[in-house]
Amino acid sequence: MTGLNEDQVLQAASFMKAHLLDLGYEYIIIPLGWYSAKPASPFEPVFTDDYSRLIPSPVRFPSSKSSKGFGPLASKLHSMGLKLGLEIMHGIARQCVYKGSAIMESESTASDIARAFPACSWNADCYGVDPHRSGAFEYYQSLIDLYESWGVDLIRVEDVLEGSLDEAALLVDSIEQRQTDMVLSLGSSDAFLELADELVDNNGAFSIAHRSCSSYSDIVHALDKASSWAAFRRPGCLLDCGFIKPGMDPVELQTAMRFWSLMGSPMIIDADPSALDKATLKILSDRFLLELHKSGQCPRQTCDTGKLRIWMAELNGSSITALFNTSEEAISLKYSGKAYDWQQNLLSSDPVVQLASHQSAIYEARS
Repeated sequence: MTGLNEDQVLQAASFMKAHLLDLGYEYIIIPLGWYSAKPASPFEPVFTDDYSRLIPSPVRFPSSKSSKGFGPLASKLHSMGLKLGLEIMHGIARQCVYKGSAIMESESTASDIARAFPACSWNADCYGVDPHRSGAFEYYQSLIDLYESWGVDLIRVEDVLEGSLDEAALLVDSIEQRQTDMVLSLGSSDAFLELADELVDNNGAFSIAHRSCSSYSDIVHALDKASSWAAFRRPGCLLDCGFIKPGMDPVELQTAMRFWSLMGSPMIIDADPSALDKATLKILSDRFLLELHKSGQCPRQTCDTGKLRIWMAELNGSSITALFNTSEEAISLKYSGKAYDWQQNLLSSDPVVQLASHQSAIYEARS
């Protein structure tokens, strides 16, 4: 929801507190552009402080005036039991690079630490940072300090490309040095697998799929990527499958909900929650899936036929089996063993499962 203002954030937060917080939805994420009066306009002037750091647009977030940043907004969200997340671009504001703006606790300037390549193809707000240049580490540490002073709970860093692996490592080091509880979610590629072990120790997350899941192709992309990353899903390291964007076909939205729950992906809704219809809220409020999201362990892919993906996980002593038909055809298969479906209804032994195109099923086998 690019272009959110403070009133809209608080309206969404009030709805989440009343209807979704008890189910485990706790993050309010402010999307890219929060530092601009007109975020949808390319090369629009952005708001920064004296040290080349982006700050909230006072036009859209009036409580941020007088150098308060997101502090007042974060305090309100925390009082509701919610958490504040920011979506940011990696790097440093182009506007500050052109001006040669200062870096906190460094003699270097923004133009000294910036690098133009690799360039983001879909957002022109920032240049990358060359981690080997003097002042780069100080810049990222000052950025983490700023967010922490505001009370930010999660930062989701977009467009960290394969060519920026060294910059991603610098971000991880900055979090480690400050020993903050803030969650760092890195938009990633398979090249980042070598960073996974380090991030596990730093309260981090990897954004393993597309930024927002709005179509079935996004679900398949998440399934493709997750098989490589599942081994790193454990306490201290989350696998972020992307924002869930309502508006998909209900069958596909349910499939997304099942896989996100299986993976323990942060549950972030890319929409105004107060505007969701009853059918969508029912899918997003499934208590069995949310319990799986909260307490499930060891998700792993056990089969990929090209048409059918089978994943398993453990939940409170039970074995969870999830079936995903990724083909354009219906599939019929036999599930071996006594099982309960996702609504906790007891199934007969060895049920035959019919899956329509893009449909999924999830079963709990109890000992």
